[in-house]
Order: sequence, then C-alpha cells, then structure tokens
Amino acid sequence: MLVNKFIRRCYLIFFRKRADLLTVIDVILIGVSYFASYLIRFDFQLAPIYYESIILTTIIFEITIVSCLYFSGNYKIIWRYATTNELIRLLLVVLIGSSLASFIIYIVNLRIPRSIYLLSYVLITISLLVSRIIYMYINEKRKKFQSYKIERQKRALIIGAGSAGQLILNELKKHSEVGILPVAFLDDDENKHYRYINGVIVLGKIEELPYVVEEKSIDLVIYAIPSAHPSLLRKVLNLCNKAKVELRTIPGVYELIRNPSALNVRNIRKVNLEDLLRREPIKIDLKDISEFLVNKRVLVTGAGGSIGSEIVRQVLRFEPAEVICLDIYENTLYDLQQELINTPYISKCKFLIGSIRDINRLENIFKQYKPEIVFHAAAHKHVPLMEDSPQEAVKNNIFGTLNLVEISDKYNIKKFIMISTDKAVNPKSVMGMTKRICELLVQAYNSKSDTEFSIVRFGNVLGSNGSVVPLFMKQIEKGGPVTVTHEEVRRYFMTINEAVQLVLQAAAFAKGGEVFVLDMGEPVKIIDLARDLIRIYGYEPDVDIKIEIIGLRPGEKLYEELLIDKENCIATKNDKIWVEKTYNSANVEYILEALDFLRSNIDEKDNEGIKEELKLVLKNIEKAETTSVSPVIDR
Repeated sequence: MLVNKFIRRCYLIFFRKRADLLTVIDVILIGVSYFASYLIRFDFQLAPIYYESIILTTIIFEITIVSCLYFSGNYKIIWRYATTNELIRLLLVVLIGSSLASFIIYIVNLRIPRSIYLLSYVLITISLLVSRIIYMYINEKRKKFQSYKIERQKRALIIGAGSAGQLILNELKKHSEVGILPVAFLDDDENKHYRYINGVIVLGKIEELPYVVEEKSIDLVIYAIPSAHPSLLRKVLNLCNKAKVELRTIPGVYELIRNPSALNVRNIRKVNLEDLLRREPIKIDLKDISEFLVNKRVLVTGAGGSIGSEIVRQVLRFEPAEVICLDIYENTLYDLQQELINTPYISKCKFLIGSIRDINRLENIFKQYKPEIVFHAAAHKHVPLMEDSPQEAVKNNIFGTLNLVEISDKYNIKKFIMISTDKAVNPKSVMGMTKRICELLVQAYNSKSDTEFSIVRFGNVLGSNGSVVPLFMKQIEKGGPVTVTHEEVRRYFMTINEAVQLVLQAAAFAKGGEVFVLDMGEPVKIIDLARDLIRIYGYEPDVDIKIEIIGLRPGEKLYEELLIDKENCIATKNDKIWVEKTYNSANVEYILEALDFLRSNIDEKDNEGIKEELKLVLKNIEKAETTSVSPVIDR
C-alpha cells in the first residue's frame, strides 16, 4: 500500500503533465529505434567498435528530435482529438529533427554508415507514430470502460480548492445520485498542489485544464470560485471550449450572502452572462428599506414585466401588508402568480388586470385597495417599435403616467416612485422623449402635492423581456448569425436583481422631487457581450457563429448617458446611488396645458408629425421650468 502511494506520488510530481510523460517515452523510443537501426544494418552482429559512436549519436538524435517536437508545439496537441493533419505534421518534424541530427554528426566528424540515417528515420518515425496511435486507442477504450464502470456518472474537475470548492466536493460525495464524480481540483495556489482534499487531489494550475481534461477523461468542469474577478471565469470558459468540455458554475457572491444554503448540488448550473459580469455585491441598508415597506400596502404597475416582477419579489421579503400587482398583460401576470402560488407570500398578493390608460380602472383600484406606496414600472420601452407607433408610446407612457400621478395625488399616496431610463437623457427617440416628459411631470407634481414623487433612472438590465440578450440566445440556438447594430455601440448594464435592490434603497431615501441615478459601472460594448454569449454556448465567435453588423436602428444612439450633467450630482450614503443636483419645478398647470395640446393633435398627426410635437412640447416644458437645489443633500 505504501509502495503504491509512493509510486503515485512520484508520478504526480514528475509527470503531472501529459507532455512530461510523452517526452520521456519519446526519448526512450528514439534511443531504442536508433539502436535497432544498427542491429538491422549489421544483421544483429554488432561489433564493439561501434559502441562509443552509437552512444554519442543516440544522444544527438534524442536531443535534436525532441527539441524539434517541443518547439513545433507537438507536446501541446490534445491527442484525443488528433486528426491525420497532426500525424503528417509529426512525420515532417521527425524528418527535420533527423536531418538536423545527421548534419551535426557530419560536422563533428562522427563516422557512421550512411544507411543508418535512412533506417533510423524510418524506425523512429514508425515508433513515434505507433505510440501516438496506441495512446489514442487506449484513451478511447479507457473512456468507454470508465463510462461502463461508473454508470453514466460524469467525471468532474473542480476549479478552485478553496472553501467553496471543498463544500461542493463534500456535497457531490454526499449526493452520488446526481451522477457527478469529482476526480480532481485545479487551483493557482501552489501551496495546495499535490495535496488531497477529502480523497481528491489538487493537480496543478488552472491553465493546465486542457491537459487534465484529456489525461483524466473529464466530462464536466465545475467553477467554484464565487469571489473571483469575472476575467478568471472568462479564462476558464475559453479553456473549456478549447478542451471541448462542459462548464458549470455555482451561485455568485451576492446569492451566497443572501442565501448561504444556495451552495449545494442543486444549484450547480450552466454559466450565464450575469456570471461574466459579476461585480462586487450591492450594499443596501436593509433596516431603512424595511422601515419604509413593512406593513405598507404597495402597488406595482407593470408587475408582470422584468423589472416590475422583481420589485414584487423583493418587496415581499420586507413584510408589506399587501402587494397589488397590476398589469395589462395577463400571461406575464399569470406567470408571476404561478411562481408565487406555493410560497408564503401568496396570501399578501393581489393580481389585477388593468391598464394605466384607463382612469376609471385606476380609480376603482385605489378606492378598493388603498395603496400607500406606488412603484410605477409600466411603460412601452422598445425604442424601434415606438418609432413606428409613436401614438401608443404617447398614450401609454405619458398619459398613462399622468393618470397614475393624478390618482396618487388625489388619494394622498405616501410615496410614488417612477422607474425611468437612461434614454430620457438628451432624448433622441420617441420612447426617450416620452419618458423625459414623464420625469418632468412627476417632478412638477411633487411641488404641489402631499405625495412624495421621485424618479429612479438607470440603464439596461440583463435578460429583461425583449432585450438584446434573449435575442442573441435565440440567434445562437438557430446557428447564427448574431446581429449587432454597430461595432462601437455601448450600453450600461446591470442585473435585474441589482437594479431593483437599488430602486428600493433609493425609494427609502426619497423625500420627493429627486431624480435618483444608479451607478451602472462602465458601459459594455454590445459586440463583446455577443462574443461572451457565443462562448457560453461552447462556440467560437466568427468561427462557429458569425457576428453580423446590421446598422443602427431608428432612434438608437451609439452611447447612452445617465446624467444630464455628469458633474451636476450629489452623492448619497450608498455609493451606487446619486441624485441630480437640480430638479424641475415647472408649473403643473403649464405642463397639463402642453399635454392637452399634445392629446388634441395626436390622432391627426402621422408618425413624423407626432415626433415633432413631442420635441416641441419637451422644449417648451424645459424652457418654462425653474430649477432649485435638490432637497436630498445628506443621504
């Protein structure tokens, strides 16, 4: 037993890379083949006079041929996937190495029979080729045997031998029914190399992944470093694609902080785009938010949408008295209801179908359910669609918001939080202009109402309904091409979860009149997003899946801005939330008069006419507004 352990230890120390073992085998085969060429040449009657020259020339042949194999990258080839091209390349490299060795022998004047040059080349080439073919054959048979022996269990390599990796290992050993067999670890901490964790060895650094995958017949790689920078996950993803092996991951830091029990075998999942954009966990003041929401009746408009449904989920965690979920689309609202139906939260939820464009429906809802807080997330948001249907954007976004604002004011709602967009900053699109007018309307009402009206503005959220990510996914699943509007187009991105956490924190901060702006980090190039997503699917961008540039769409900008004046903002006590220093206090009656003018003309104008009317209304409101310093300086 001890002898076996010693031999295994020596093997791991000296031959931990497949390339190291292959090099030693090549040296032996070259030496044996070269000696065999002499035996054949002299009919197995070798005179002692040749012994010294055989030793010297054998060393020369071994050094030159192995060096040529090394520098040609032969030892980096994953022979499991080798083709005839790799075998032909081996023939050429051995020919070059043999020729170089022969030249050196000639230069140093070591006299050997000329026929030895040809014989040795043939024998060395055959031996090296046969060794590779045997390796490929044995590897294939071994994999089939292991598959038979382990009854469908996937052989797993765990990336990261830290606490998360160790927990995953223990979970996998405890739950063999999931069909995953942990085989080895990889970790960049050299102090952990060749050590055992619960019977599983740490073989080496992460960069050795392709070699370990081949050597250990790995079927699955599990990434278990939740706190690492996303660049490391990208590196592992690229290595897995190179090795043609499946990659899965565990929940990120934020998920584990919120729910430590999430680190289990059920949550080992495929890598998604959010994983590649992992940032530091959002820090929020749970006490502030709890005091703001506990025992309150909360209305969420657009509750079936991506943002609205996440607001519902997160609000429910703070023990509100009731959450009224309002949406015009029954299918999305039904999905939310089914998601919550078997949870303790369902008793606090009301699911109502209705449009914010219907003032009578809103009146009935406010009269019956008496909400105290309103999160207004309902809106038409798709830029190109709204360019072709500007009437609907105006009716829904502007006049729907006006209905909701007037009803909230009438029923003395405590707080009204409107969800806005970065497209409202210096707007060029119909959607952006309607949202900017809504911002001005909400701020204007704050100056005359007992209700605290505030706005939270942010950019794109990953995975929202109809956004670029689901579109890319569908295109990849169809085999491409993936369509990007422009090589330089950039957008701010945040996960839905992050955005809604900050919306709730900003709502807790709100005193009325503010435009809260969320720090979205650095803008992301959409083409880079597309490449990352293609790699997640196991393909190589522009090789397996093409990326096609189709040109900017109507109303689309290359870059989005978050603040109207980037220097005109005030920090809050949360470093991810800022407040615009000035806010609109235009006369409400003036805005209503402008909107009445817009309403009276909307059905008579064509698309271009409505766009011009929007520009005119927005220009007049902004010209008439007076600004004051935001009331929220100390947050």
